[in-house]
Amino acid sequence: MEKIGDYSYLEVQSYSKRKYIHDSLAAHTIGYVKKITEKEYENLKEDGYSPRDIVGKTGIEKIYDSQMKGKPGYDYIEVNALNKAQKIEKSKDPTPGYNLHLSLDMRLQKYMEEVFQEENLSGALVAIEAQTGKVLTLVSYPTYSLTTFSSKISQEDWDQITNDPRKPLTNKSISGEYPPGSVFKPFSAFAFFNNGLDPKTKIFDNGVYSIGKWSWRAWKKGGHGTVDFEKSIVESVNPYYYKYADQFGHEPIIDVAGNFGYGKLSKIDVLEREQEYYQVKNGKRKDLNKVGLKEIQ
Repeated sequence: MEKIGDYSYLEVQSYSKRKYIHDSLAAHTIGYVKKITEKEYENLKEDGYSPRDIVGKTGIEKIYDSQMKGKPGYDYIEVNALNKAQKIEKSKDPTPGYNLHLSLDMRLQKYMEEVFQEENLSGALVAIEAQTGKVLTLVSYPTYSLTTFSSKISQEDWDQITNDPRKPLTNKSISGEYPPGSVFKPFSAFAFFNNGLDPKTKIFDNGVYSIGKWSWRAWKKGGHGTVDFEKSIVESVNPYYYKYADQFGHEPIIDVAGNFGYGKLSKIDVLEREQEYYQVKNGKRKDLNKVGLKEIQ
């Protein structure tokens, strides 16, 4: 700064850089920041953004960027012929943004990510507080370094991440379609009850259910014996659900699943796609925070 007046082609600028204390922990949820693009600036300039701003690109950093960024201040400085500051003519203090408190339990988040790492797993884990809908843990593994992505990323690092068959950039907790497994059994059962099945009705499970030349087996060799609805849940009896799904068909199950939200957006406040972000910004998704991560602002 002492020499700035001697070199007309030099300019010194200060800027903010995000420090990620845990780096890769909950990376998909938190998201990262980077310099605003031309397209982002065109969409956001009316909201007070400048072409030099650092903005959220994914996750919480993106969806709550405008609330957390605050408003910049300024100094009007009088300089002499050598471009040396003489006095401040006018100034305005910056307005800080809101603090954002998440419902995530970071101790649980850290523990679960360590389990995924130690077992060399690829997948997702979500834990929700049933009484409130607060998300306590939102794991997508493998994860990635937020510090790396918030700076200029090398071609080597980029190739390593994008060529990883486990797809570390995909937020597996909210993206993709996966077989739900036995947790889907209660929804199938509701469909059976709606169609007249008495929960106390018993069947005998010998370990296999067959339709024509196809057969589906129970996880327990030899089957579970006499089974009613309660036992089918307690012991996760697959043939019980094969039988009644065959009897009542798939449409009642699809209807019940739809009533419970299957096949619909969760409306969680972690958005990955830019188009969804601008839909929210333009007020087309006002019910975004019906369930999610924001606890207080």
